[in-house]
Amino acid sequence: MATALAIGLAGCGTPPRPAPVAPVATPAPQRPVVVPAAPVAAASAPVAPVALPAEPSPLLAEATWLKELFTPTPVRVQEEADGSVRLSVPLVHSFEGATATAKPAIKGVLDKLVLSLKRQPSARLQIATPGPQADARASALRAYLNTKGITAWRLAPVQTVTGDAVQLRLMPGSGPVKRLDDNQLPPPPPPATPSTSPAAAGNVKR
Repeated sequence: MATALAIGLAGCGTPPRPAPVAPVATPAPQRPVVVPAAPVAAASAPVAPVALPAEPSPLLAEATWLKELFTPTPVRVQEEADGSVRLSVPLVHSFEGATATAKPAIKGVLDKLVLSLKRQPSARLQIATPGPQADARASALRAYLNTKGITAWRLAPVQTVTGDAVQLRLMPGSGPVKRLDDNQLPPPPPPATPSTSPAAAGNVKR
């Protein structure tokens, strides 16, 4: 009986076992979502400046007219970089022998240039003649132009050239003033101050 009592006491002294805990399911690790980066725009190439077309020469129409007019003749018409128009007239069609007497052929060329000068009021004409009679020949051509109403200021200084042709150069005049810069004007004079000298004061009538 004592043995049974000891066994019973021993059974009463053993603490009860805890209830088993259900294992908690661990979520599987998620893979990070990789967002693709936006494509980087390539650097645009520098834009080359647009070259503005050069202003046409005011004598362009005259050059076209003179070329069409003298195409079947020995007179050569050539446009130059500065907008001028050069006419080359052979000496054999310009003067009588070695004299300064102008032939009808070169007078006819001058008549056409007179029309161009009248259509282009700012243009000027330059004459260049070769040979030992260069000055006398140029003076004869200038005198002929004067009879056609072309004044001296429309004729540029005469030049001497070499070769066997008279050079008649129709040159464009200076363009109009597009803008006046006031900073380049001279400053106005200071205002005059009245004199306060005793002599001047004595002349004042009261």
